[in-house]
Amino acid sequence: MALFRNGVVDIATGKLGPLDARLWTHHAMDFDYDPVAKCPVWQRFLAQVFEGDPESWDCVEEQLGLGMTEDVRFQKGFLWIGAQGREGKGTLAAVLERLCGGTGYVSLAFHTWLKGEFSAEAMIGKRSGVFPDVRFKEGKWYGQNFDPGGIDHVSKEMLLKITGGDHQTFARKYNPVAWQGVLPMKVFLISNDVPNLNDQILVTRFIKIAFQVSFRGREDHTLPDKLKAELPGIANRCLAAYRRLCERGRLIQPESGARLAREIAAKANPWEAFIAEQCVVEEGEWVTCSDLYDRFEWWCNENDRPDLLRLIPTPQHLSKKLKKEVETIRKLLDDTFRPHDGKRQYLGFRLKDWGELR
Repeated sequence: MALFRNGVVDIATGKLGPLDARLWTHHAMDFDYDPVAKCPVWQRFLAQVFEGDPESWDCVEEQLGLGMTEDVRFQKGFLWIGAQGREGKGTLAAVLERLCGGTGYVSLAFHTWLKGEFSAEAMIGKRSGVFPDVRFKEGKWYGQNFDPGGIDHVSKEMLLKITGGDHQTFARKYNPVAWQGVLPMKVFLISNDVPNLNDQILVTRFIKIAFQVSFRGREDHTLPDKLKAELPGIANRCLAAYRRLCERGRLIQPESGARLAREIAAKANPWEAFIAEQCVVEEGEWVTCSDLYDRFEWWCNENDRPDLLRLIPTPQHLSKKLKKEVETIRKLLDDTFRPHDGKRQYLGFRLKDWGELR
Protein backbone atom coordinates (compact mmCIF):
# COMPACT_ATOMS: atom_id res chain seq x y z
CA MET A 1 0.00 0.00 0.00
CA ALA A 2 1.09 3.58 -0.66
CA LEU A 3 -0.40 6.75 0.80
CA PHE A 4 -0.92 9.70 -1.54
CA ARG A 5 -2.54 13.03 -0.74
CA ASN A 6 -5.84 11.92 -2.24
CA GLY A 7 -6.03 8.34 -0.97
CA VAL A 8 -4.44 4.95 -0.50
CA VAL A 9 -3.19 2.96 -3.51
CA ASP A 10 -2.76 -0.79 -3.73
CA ILE A 11 0.63 -0.94 -5.45
CA ALA A 12 -0.01 -4.42 -6.80
CA THR A 13 -3.16 -3.37 -8.69
CA GLY A 14 -2.92 0.41 -8.99
CA LYS A 15 -6.37 0.83 -7.46
CA LEU A 16 -7.09 3.96 -5.41
CA GLY A 17 -9.00 3.62 -2.16
CA PRO A 18 -10.31 6.24 0.31
CA LEU A 19 -8.34 7.45 3.29
CA ASP A 20 -9.23 5.61 6.49
CA ALA A 21 -8.71 6.86 10.02
CA ARG A 22 -7.56 3.38 10.97
CA LEU A 23 -4.58 3.61 8.62
CA TRP A 24 -1.39 4.43 10.49
CA THR A 25 1.69 5.15 8.42
CA HIS A 26 4.92 7.11 8.65
CA HIS A 27 5.18 7.73 4.94
CA ALA A 28 3.11 9.67 2.44
CA MET A 29 3.81 11.10 -1.00
CA ASP A 30 3.34 14.84 -1.39
CA PHE A 31 1.35 14.57 -4.62
CA ASP A 32 -1.98 13.16 -5.79
CA TYR A 33 -2.40 9.76 -7.37
CA ASP A 34 -3.74 9.96 -10.92
CA PRO A 35 -3.88 6.61 -12.75
CA VAL A 36 -4.14 8.28 -16.18
CA ALA A 37 -1.40 10.89 -15.69
CA LYS A 38 1.37 11.03 -18.32
CA CYS A 39 4.97 12.25 -18.11
CA PRO A 40 6.37 13.27 -21.52
CA VAL A 41 9.23 15.37 -20.06
CA TRP A 42 10.33 12.39 -17.95
CA GLN A 43 10.30 10.09 -20.96
CA ARG A 44 12.30 12.55 -23.09
CA PHE A 45 14.79 12.94 -20.24
CA LEU A 46 15.36 9.17 -19.90
CA ALA A 47 15.59 8.81 -23.68
CA GLN A 48 18.49 11.30 -23.60
CA VAL A 49 20.17 9.80 -20.51
CA PHE A 50 20.00 6.26 -21.91
CA GLU A 51 20.24 7.01 -25.60
CA GLY A 52 20.05 3.74 -27.52
CA ASP A 53 19.90 1.76 -24.26
CA PRO A 54 16.27 0.84 -23.50
CA GLU A 55 17.47 -1.96 -21.21
CA SER A 56 18.96 0.53 -18.72
CA TRP A 57 15.92 2.82 -19.04
CA ASP A 58 13.58 -0.04 -18.09
CA CYS A 59 15.88 -1.18 -15.29
CA VAL A 60 16.09 2.28 -13.70
CA GLU A 61 12.29 2.64 -13.69
CA GLU A 62 12.06 -0.79 -12.05
CA GLN A 63 14.56 0.34 -9.43
CA LEU A 64 12.62 3.52 -8.71
CA GLY A 65 9.36 1.60 -8.47
CA LEU A 66 10.95 -0.91 -6.12
CA GLY A 67 12.36 2.00 -4.10
CA MET A 68 8.81 3.24 -3.48
CA THR A 69 7.94 -0.04 -1.72
CA GLU A 70 9.08 -1.98 1.34
CA ASP A 71 9.78 -5.03 -0.81
CA VAL A 72 13.25 -6.52 -0.17
CA ARG A 73 12.77 -9.93 -1.79
CA PHE A 74 15.17 -9.30 -4.69
CA GLN A 75 18.20 -8.82 -2.38
CA LYS A 76 19.88 -6.26 -4.62
CA GLY A 77 21.36 -2.80 -4.32
CA PHE A 78 22.03 -0.43 -7.20
CA LEU A 79 25.19 1.20 -8.52
CA TRP A 80 24.80 4.25 -10.76
CA ILE A 81 28.19 5.02 -12.30
CA GLY A 82 29.15 7.84 -14.64
CA ALA A 83 32.52 8.91 -15.95
CA GLN A 84 32.18 12.57 -16.86
CA GLY A 85 29.69 14.03 -14.40
CA ARG A 86 26.41 15.80 -15.20
CA GLU A 87 24.80 12.60 -16.52
CA GLY A 88 21.45 12.87 -14.74
CA LYS A 89 22.22 10.69 -11.72
CA GLY A 90 21.47 13.44 -9.20
CA THR A 91 18.22 14.33 -10.99
CA LEU A 92 17.09 10.71 -10.78
CA ALA A 93 17.96 10.60 -7.08
CA ALA A 94 15.86 13.73 -6.50
CA VAL A 95 12.92 12.09 -8.29
CA LEU A 96 13.37 8.97 -6.15
CA GLU A 97 13.20 11.12 -3.00
CA ARG A 98 9.88 12.63 -4.10
CA LEU A 99 8.50 9.23 -5.09
CA CYS A 100 9.37 7.80 -1.66
CA GLY A 101 8.16 10.81 0.29
CA GLY A 102 10.42 12.84 2.53
CA THR A 103 10.16 10.42 5.45
CA GLY A 104 10.77 7.33 3.32
CA TYR A 105 14.12 8.45 1.92
CA VAL A 106 17.52 9.05 3.52
CA SER A 107 20.75 10.47 2.12
CA LEU A 108 23.84 8.74 3.54
CA ALA A 109 27.63 9.07 3.50
CA PHE A 110 30.11 6.28 4.17
CA HIS A 111 32.31 8.36 6.45
CA THR A 112 29.44 9.05 8.88
CA TRP A 113 26.65 6.48 8.46
CA LEU A 114 27.96 4.02 11.08
CA LYS A 115 30.36 6.17 13.10
CA GLY A 116 28.20 6.88 16.14
CA GLU A 117 26.29 4.64 18.52
CA PHE A 118 22.95 5.86 17.14
CA SER A 119 23.99 6.58 13.53
CA ALA A 120 22.09 3.63 12.07
CA GLU A 121 18.83 4.92 13.56
CA ALA A 122 18.44 7.23 10.55
CA MET A 123 17.78 4.19 8.35
CA ILE A 124 14.91 2.76 10.37
CA GLY A 125 11.74 2.61 8.28
CA LYS A 126 13.31 4.13 5.17
CA ARG A 127 12.41 2.63 1.81
CA SER A 128 15.42 4.01 -0.09
CA GLY A 129 18.87 5.07 1.07
CA VAL A 130 21.14 6.94 -1.34
CA PHE A 131 24.90 7.47 -1.11
CA PRO A 132 25.61 10.39 -3.48
CA ASP A 133 29.12 11.11 -4.82
CA VAL A 134 30.70 7.98 -3.35
CA ARG A 135 34.46 8.25 -2.84
CA PHE A 136 36.31 5.33 -1.30
CA LYS A 137 39.84 5.37 0.05
CA GLU A 138 42.42 4.88 -2.70
CA GLY A 139 45.07 2.15 -2.60
CA LYS A 140 48.42 3.14 -1.16
CA TRP A 141 51.81 1.59 -0.43
CA TYR A 142 53.15 1.67 3.14
CA GLY A 143 56.74 0.50 2.77
CA GLN A 144 56.51 -3.06 1.44
CA ASN A 145 52.81 -3.39 2.30
CA PHE A 146 49.97 -2.34 0.00
CA ASP A 147 46.65 -1.12 1.38
CA PRO A 148 44.07 -1.74 -1.40
CA GLY A 149 41.76 0.96 0.01
CA GLY A 150 38.11 0.71 -0.97
CA ILE A 151 35.14 0.26 1.33
CA ASP A 152 35.80 -0.32 5.03
CA HIS A 153 34.90 -3.69 6.56
CA VAL A 154 32.14 -2.29 8.81
CA SER A 155 30.33 -0.71 5.86
CA LYS A 156 30.87 -3.87 3.81
CA GLU A 157 29.22 -6.00 6.49
CA MET A 158 26.26 -3.61 6.83
CA LEU A 159 25.66 -3.49 3.05
CA LEU A 160 25.62 -7.28 2.94
CA LYS A 161 23.06 -7.38 5.75
CA ILE A 162 20.81 -4.71 4.22
CA THR A 163 20.83 -6.13 0.69
CA GLY A 164 20.43 -9.64 2.08
CA GLY A 165 17.33 -8.71 4.07
CA ASP A 166 18.90 -9.82 7.36
CA HIS A 167 17.35 -9.17 10.76
CA GLN A 168 19.17 -6.37 12.60
CA THR A 169 19.23 -4.51 15.90
CA PHE A 170 19.83 -0.72 16.12
CA ALA A 171 20.22 1.38 19.24
CA ARG A 172 17.95 4.43 19.41
CA LYS A 173 18.72 7.78 20.99
CA TYR A 174 16.49 8.73 23.96
CA ASN A 175 14.88 5.28 23.77
CA PRO A 176 16.17 2.41 25.93
CA VAL A 177 14.46 -0.19 23.71
CA ALA A 178 16.54 -1.05 20.64
CA TRP A 179 14.84 -1.36 17.28
CA GLN A 180 14.82 -4.88 15.81
CA GLY A 181 13.72 -5.99 12.38
CA VAL A 182 14.50 -6.07 8.67
CA LEU A 183 15.22 -2.74 7.01
CA PRO A 184 12.94 -2.17 4.00
CA MET A 185 15.63 0.13 2.58
CA LYS A 186 17.00 -0.30 -0.93
CA VAL A 187 20.58 0.96 -1.30
CA PHE A 188 21.70 3.22 -4.15
CA LEU A 189 25.40 4.10 -4.62
CA ILE A 190 26.11 7.00 -6.99
CA SER A 191 29.62 7.78 -8.20
CA ASN A 192 31.72 9.06 -11.06
CA ASP A 193 34.37 6.44 -10.28
CA VAL A 194 34.19 2.65 -10.36
CA PRO A 195 34.15 1.82 -6.63
CA ASN A 196 36.37 -0.75 -4.95
CA LEU A 197 33.94 -2.87 -2.91
CA ASN A 198 36.71 -5.24 -1.76
CA ASP A 199 34.37 -8.22 -1.57
CA GLN A 200 33.39 -10.76 -4.22
CA ILE A 201 29.98 -11.45 -2.68
CA LEU A 202 29.10 -7.77 -2.23
CA VAL A 203 29.89 -7.11 -5.90
CA THR A 204 27.20 -9.60 -6.96
CA ARG A 205 24.59 -7.88 -4.78
CA PHE A 206 24.49 -4.77 -7.01
CA ILE A 207 22.89 -4.06 -10.37
CA LYS A 208 25.22 -1.72 -12.27
CA ILE A 209 23.88 1.12 -14.41
CA ALA A 210 26.28 2.93 -16.76
CA PHE A 211 25.55 6.62 -17.39
CA GLN A 212 27.37 7.45 -20.61
CA VAL A 213 25.83 10.74 -21.80
CA SER A 214 26.99 13.96 -20.16
CA PHE A 215 24.90 17.15 -20.11
CA ARG A 216 27.81 19.31 -19.00
CA GLY A 217 27.47 22.76 -20.53
CA ARG A 218 23.89 22.12 -21.67
CA GLU A 219 22.10 21.55 -18.37
CA ASP A 220 18.40 22.36 -18.13
CA HIS A 221 18.07 24.04 -14.74
CA THR A 222 14.29 24.08 -15.04
CA LEU A 223 14.13 20.28 -15.35
CA PRO A 224 13.61 19.55 -11.61
CA ASP A 225 10.47 21.71 -11.52
CA LYS A 226 9.18 20.17 -14.74
CA LEU A 227 9.65 16.67 -13.34
CA LYS A 228 8.04 17.62 -10.04
CA ALA A 229 4.92 18.62 -11.97
CA GLU A 230 4.89 15.18 -13.62
CA LEU A 231 5.23 13.11 -10.43
CA PRO A 232 1.81 11.41 -10.78
CA GLY A 233 2.74 10.21 -14.27
CA ILE A 234 6.26 9.22 -13.23
CA ALA A 235 4.81 7.22 -10.32
CA ASN A 236 2.50 5.43 -12.76
CA ARG A 237 5.40 4.38 -14.97
CA CYS A 238 7.65 3.31 -12.08
CA LEU A 239 4.91 1.32 -10.33
CA ALA A 240 4.07 -0.36 -13.64
CA ALA A 241 7.77 -1.20 -13.98
CA TYR A 242 7.74 -2.60 -10.43
CA ARG A 243 4.78 -4.83 -11.28
CA ARG A 244 6.66 -5.99 -14.40
CA LEU A 245 9.63 -6.81 -12.17
CA CYS A 246 7.45 -8.81 -9.79
CA GLU A 247 6.00 -10.83 -12.68
CA ARG A 248 9.47 -11.59 -14.02
CA GLY A 249 10.78 -12.44 -10.55
CA ARG A 250 14.28 -11.01 -10.86
CA LEU A 251 16.23 -7.91 -11.81
CA ILE A 252 18.20 -8.05 -15.05
CA GLN A 253 21.70 -6.60 -15.35
CA PRO A 254 21.69 -4.32 -18.46
CA GLU A 255 24.31 -5.26 -21.00
CA SER A 256 25.69 -1.70 -21.01
CA GLY A 257 26.62 -2.18 -17.35
CA ALA A 258 28.53 -5.41 -18.02
CA ARG A 259 31.82 -3.55 -18.47
CA LEU A 260 31.27 -1.83 -15.14
CA ALA A 261 30.54 -5.20 -13.57
CA ARG A 262 33.90 -6.51 -14.83
CA GLU A 263 35.78 -3.45 -13.57
CA ILE A 264 34.15 -3.68 -10.13
CA ALA A 265 34.86 -7.41 -9.94
CA ALA A 266 38.48 -6.75 -10.91
CA LYS A 267 38.87 -4.33 -8.03
CA ALA A 268 37.27 -6.78 -5.61
CA ASN A 269 39.43 -9.75 -6.70
CA PRO A 270 41.86 -8.89 -9.52
CA TRP A 271 43.22 -12.45 -9.66
CA GLU A 272 39.87 -14.02 -10.49
CA ALA A 273 39.14 -11.16 -12.89
CA PHE A 274 42.43 -11.75 -14.72
CA ILE A 275 41.74 -15.47 -15.20
CA ALA A 276 38.11 -14.91 -16.19
CA GLU A 277 38.97 -12.23 -18.75
CA GLN A 278 42.18 -13.66 -20.19
CA CYS A 279 41.96 -17.46 -19.94
CA VAL A 280 39.82 -20.40 -21.03
CA VAL A 281 39.67 -23.45 -18.75
CA GLU A 282 39.42 -26.49 -21.02
CA GLU A 283 40.76 -30.04 -20.87
CA GLY A 284 43.66 -30.66 -23.22
CA GLU A 285 44.71 -26.98 -23.41
CA TRP A 286 47.96 -25.56 -22.04
CA VAL A 287 49.90 -22.34 -21.56
CA THR A 288 53.54 -21.77 -20.71
CA CYS A 289 54.28 -20.21 -17.35
CA SER A 290 56.19 -17.39 -19.00
CA ASP A 291 53.38 -16.60 -21.47
CA LEU A 292 50.85 -16.47 -18.64
CA TYR A 293 53.04 -14.01 -16.79
CA ASP A 294 53.57 -11.89 -19.91
CA ARG A 295 49.79 -11.68 -20.37
CA PHE A 296 49.45 -10.78 -16.67
CA GLU A 297 51.92 -7.90 -17.13
CA TRP A 298 49.95 -6.65 -20.14
CA TRP A 299 46.63 -6.94 -18.25
CA CYS A 300 48.00 -4.99 -15.27
CA ASN A 301 49.19 -2.19 -17.54
CA GLU A 302 45.83 -2.10 -19.37
CA ASN A 303 43.95 -1.87 -16.06
CA ASP A 304 46.32 0.60 -14.38
CA ARG A 305 47.36 -1.86 -11.67
CA PRO A 306 51.12 -1.34 -11.20
CA ASP A 307 50.62 -2.33 -7.56
CA LEU A 308 49.93 -5.92 -8.65
CA LEU A 309 53.15 -6.07 -10.66
CA ARG A 310 55.06 -4.85 -7.64
CA LEU A 311 53.51 -7.62 -5.56
CA ILE A 312 54.10 -10.26 -8.26
CA PRO A 313 57.56 -9.78 -9.79
CA THR A 314 58.03 -13.31 -11.25
CA PRO A 315 56.00 -16.18 -12.78
CA GLN A 316 56.61 -18.19 -9.61
CA HIS A 317 55.01 -15.46 -7.48
CA LEU A 318 52.03 -15.36 -9.86
CA SER A 319 51.54 -19.13 -9.59
CA LYS A 320 51.49 -18.99 -5.78
CA LYS A 321 49.03 -16.09 -5.73
CA LEU A 322 46.66 -17.68 -8.23
CA LYS A 323 46.67 -20.95 -6.25
CA LYS A 324 45.60 -19.01 -3.18
CA GLU A 325 42.99 -16.73 -4.76
CA VAL A 326 41.40 -18.50 -7.77
CA GLU A 327 39.33 -21.59 -7.04
CA THR A 328 38.66 -22.48 -10.70
CA ILE A 329 42.32 -23.23 -11.55
CA ARG A 330 43.77 -24.04 -8.11
CA LYS A 331 44.18 -27.77 -8.82
CA LEU A 332 45.46 -27.14 -12.34
CA LEU A 333 48.33 -25.05 -10.99
CA ASP A 334 49.53 -27.96 -8.84
CA ASP A 335 50.65 -29.85 -11.94
CA THR A 336 53.03 -28.46 -14.52
CA PHE A 337 54.70 -30.14 -17.48
CA ARG A 338 58.04 -29.46 -19.09
CA PRO A 339 58.48 -30.95 -22.57
CA HIS A 340 61.97 -32.08 -23.52
CA ASP A 341 64.13 -28.96 -23.86
CA GLY A 342 60.97 -26.83 -23.64
CA LYS A 343 59.33 -24.28 -21.36
CA ARG A 344 57.34 -25.33 -18.30
CA GLN A 345 53.59 -25.41 -18.99
CA TYR A 346 50.34 -25.29 -17.06
CA LEU A 347 47.86 -27.91 -18.25
CA GLY A 348 44.07 -27.60 -18.45
CA PHE A 349 43.70 -23.97 -19.51
CA ARG A 350 44.97 -21.55 -22.14
CA LEU A 351 45.20 -17.87 -22.89
CA LYS A 352 42.41 -16.34 -24.95
CA ASP A 353 43.63 -15.20 -28.36
CA TRP A 354 43.37 -11.51 -29.17
CA GLY A 355 40.24 -12.02 -31.25
CA GLU A 356 38.44 -13.55 -28.25
CA LEU A 357 39.27 -10.49 -26.15
CA ARG A 358 37.45 -8.05 -28.45
